[in-house]
Amino acid sequence: MQKFEDNAAELKAAKNRCQRLEHDLQDLHSHQDYEVKERSLSLEQTRSKYQRELEDLTKELEKERNSAVDVHAENRFVISFLELMSLDVFERNSKPFNPR
Repeated sequence: MQKFEDNAAELKAAKNRCQRLEHDLQDLHSHQDYEVKERSLSLEQTRSKYQRELEDLTKELEKERNSAVDVHAENRFVISFLELMSLDVFERNSKPFNPR
């Protein structure tokens, strides 16, 4: 009878250990799920932040490109104007002097 009681006590202790291990395992899974969700949220926030920053930089770059195109066009206009003025001065100086 004593052996039966000892076996019953061991069985009960084993069941208790098993329940504690199951509980610990559930806690571990819950904690891991929480950490995965937190990392996913953090990654999404970081991705969104850098996506917005990239969009802002892209817009700024486009403005700078447009500005550069405008400056180049203005430079071509000024150069053309100066060439015409130089040609006009050259033609005036090339004509013989005719005082009337």
